[in-house]
Amino acid sequence: GPAGARAPGAGYGHDDAPDTFGGPVAPPPGAAGDATGLSTAIERLAPSSQQTGAVAFTVVGALLQRGETVLAAVQGWSLGMPTVVALTTTRAIVVSERRWTPLIEQFPVRSGLSIFGRHVDGAASLSLQEGDRLVTIDQITDVALAVELANVARSRSTGTGF
Repeated sequence: GPAGARAPGAGYGHDDAPDTFGGPVAPPPGAAGDATGLSTAIERLAPSSQQTGAVAFTVVGALLQRGETVLAAVQGWSLGMPTVVALTTTRAIVVSERRWTPLIEQFPVRSGLSIFGRHVDGAASLSLQEGDRLVTIDQITDVALAVELANVARSRSTGTGF
């Protein structure tokens, strides 16, 4: 047939398929151009935390707004579900991997946000509270990153840092 013609169904899923959506293609995870900082934050976690939090981190990625940057992230458990917390320049996003419908809590980083942290025997827990909303994430194995997230969130919410 004519040059460039394809049989029905040909080209589906192949690298030579045209970009029919016309938009820019996101770089692969960890690639240069991580404008949101999410990949960088995830790569700081232990491999097991990255793997356990993969679905919830994907949801976080979908929730990020243009110009929003992830400052720190951790993975733990909440209510028996794998859960991640991503602290951005404007909010803390908590996503629990509930089957088919993730649980999502968002806390603006401002005065009124309280973050409590504890760690013992190689595991940490974080509680985020604003008004009557409280979320606790425990069994966080990346203890240093949990401490960092809590400290950065506290300093940003009180206006004393960054």
